Amino acid sequence: MDYDNLRQIGSETARHGFQNERDVIQHFRQYETNVTVQSWLRLLGHHYRDIETINVGTVTGHFKSDIYVKVNKVSNTSTCHYIQVKLVSNLQGYNQIDKRWVDRYCELWNIPNDIRRLLKLYTGEIEPIRIGRDSRRMFADEFCLKDQNNLKEFFYEKKHQILNTIL
Repeated sequence: MDYDNLRQIGSETARHGFQNERDVIQHFRQYETNVTVQSWLRLLGHHYRDIETINVGTVTGHFKSDIYVKVNKVSNTSTCHYIQVKLVSNLQGYNQIDKRWVDRYCELWNIPNDIRRLLKLYTGEIEPIRIGRDSRRMFADEFCLKDQNNLKEFFYEKKHQILNTIL
């Protein structure tokens, strides 16, 4: 596997994601005239005519949120929303929630070696052991039944820890 190429793709994706965050921030700064942002604000429980000012910026540190939007209303109340901005990277609109290497998840969740191997087969970090639908990786339903059950059992046991980490 060409890790330099994968890193390059990852860096490019990250740059596009940061640009997307800057674009969303700029849109929020134009809330008085931007009808898209006005609909976002309605979804957040605000009417743009009730807003005195909006402070918006990026969130730094180890947080899942990318930007904050502080809505200051004419009624002297304020609400701060923390928002995760996602760049849709394919036509179907699916996107990854968290993009770490399998070994990093193994550190976080104490993943045993047999599950580590299955996850690496699934993500394409290691070559498939048999030909399937995709020459780069294996799908979970292409694993033997024992491996499928072990994988399901692992995710069932770790579901709360996994959700807390990625969401």
